[in-house]
Amino acid sequence: MKKGIFFVVLIPTILFTFVYCPFSVNTKDDNGGEILTKTLRLTIWRDYHGCHSTTSTTYTIYDEHPGSILIKFKKSDYSVSSINFVGLLRSKIEGIKSSIALYNLTDGEMIPNTELTTTSSDKYTIVESGNMIDYLPEKEINLCVQFKSSDPINDAEIRGAYLFLHL
Repeated sequence: MKKGIFFVVLIPTILFTFVYCPFSVNTKDDNGGEILTKTLRLTIWRDYHGCHSTTSTTYTIYDEHPGSILIKFKKSDYSVSSINFVGLLRSKIEGIKSSIALYNLTDGEMIPNTELTTTSSDKYTIVESGNMIDYLPEKEINLCVQFKSSDPINDAEIRGAYLFLHL
């Protein structure tokens, strides 16, 4: 039986960080047979030197930060059963909402059902969408994130945003 392997590549200066993590999660099917699950993580946003914050109460598109665009993404290039959008967020003050959403730069629109929110202020919170594979277009697109705070005075913070493709 093969053990799972997890690879992480941290390259903060390129526009597209491709992290293949064929980490195996060996589970059993209904008949007791092993199921090997593989996940591919694509980094859309990762701040290696802290976080990025905003007090904007409307979504701001973040496409100028180094490494903030997932370029030439086409879901049909991958044999996947599901895709999840994951963010690492917090707000500076308890009760203030920090929100992130996946944005299709090519067509100029938010990807439906990807708005993720937290009100945590003591630590970063991992927030995750449901399976969004059906909400991504069939064509090649460029993706980035949108980010906002619910309060014009208190910051909301983002530390990372990823797509998890489940093979």
